[in-house]
Amino acid sequence: MYSKKFVKKDVEFIRSDHIVPIGISTMKRLREDSVQIGRSKFVRLQICSKIHEKSLDLLKNRLRLKLDDDFWIDKAITTTFPREFANSFKINDFVMVCGKARLEEDGTPYLNAFSVRKVSQIEQKCFEQETKLCSEYYSDCAGTSYMPKVATPPLSTELNLGVLGLSRFPIGMLENCTVKKEDTQKSSEDSFEKFGRELAATSSKTAEKLDENNQDADDSFENFAKNIK
Repeated sequence: MYSKKFVKKDVEFIRSDHIVPIGISTMKRLREDSVQIGRSKFVRLQICSKIHEKSLDLLKNRLRLKLDDDFWIDKAITTTFPREFANSFKINDFVMVCGKARLEEDGTPYLNAFSVRKVSQIEQKCFEQETKLCSEYYSDCAGTSYMPKVATPPLSTELNLGVLGLSRFPIGMLENCTVKKEDTQKSSEDSFEKFGRELAATSSKTAEKLDENNQDADDSFENFAKNIK
């Protein structure tokens, strides 16, 4: 995820894709699909509030929750968010919602949620402090998004490597290994010799056991033959 720069009325803004905590009162004032705080604009937002109304559309597989200040959030019913889980939300439950800011056809803002979970009232109080800290930080002229402003080129492009060109990778850039080649080779030889000795010992024991079994079988047959006579 990267930030995007754009200029409006000689003021440079940074549009970031990371999530920030926002109060619902701020969401209610939206006139576009982003929230502006200082010189930064955010699309992915996080809100926390109490459920005042619940609507479950079975035909469209959508869950709609009305929070404080008549603000609605919309969540799709999926395999990771099944209908049984959607039914678990009750009126007066506190929920934490992450999603993208969106506008209805009439311009009414709402949050298209990709995460909804229940929280305690204590968490909701803590969230209010987070929104204040976020607002104070980004409202300051020095407060800008910590995401990179432009996309950095891939390493292959930076090193002028073509597709399937890893054979030309500069090995000298790699960190030197602390294990010497001679030590590695000696360790491998020792392991191979140990394996050979263990294999030989196992084979010898197996052969001795087979000889004992064969001798026992011969003795049993001789005794059986004597008894018949």
